[in-house]
Amino acid sequence: MAQRGGCVTSHVRYGRSVHSPLPRKGMSEILLAFEKLEVLRYLDYLKPEGTVIINDTEIFPPSVNLGDAYYPVDIMSLLPLPRSSIKMVKAHEIGLQAGNPRAENTALLGVLSRFLAIDVSLWSRY
Repeated sequence: MAQRGGCVTSHVRYGRSVHSPLPRKGMSEILLAFEKLEVLRYLDYLKPEGTVIINDTEIFPPSVNLGDAYYPVDIMSLLPLPRSSIKMVKAHEIGLQAGNPRAENTALLGVLSRFLAIDVSLWSRY
């Protein structure tokens, strides 16, 4: 795990025939970005008809804080995707409403669950 300001990348693949834990670029059905800038970094993994779930949070990376790079003003305008394939989530606000801002990861997982072919009973099992 990276500490605040670091980067963590995870790939999850599931299905009947998974031969590698890493997806090929251009083959992912869903891209879940816990921070806005992350979607630009990993957009090349997404299928052209894929879905993007973005946490509406901005965390400046060290290069921006040091003045070596800039943080794009309007990341949404840089996405070459139809708006219907982009789901913006105010996960921090949802976490605050739940009583703990750290619950934003759980809020994002809840949104993701709506796009996966996994039976609801498996999500609420434990």
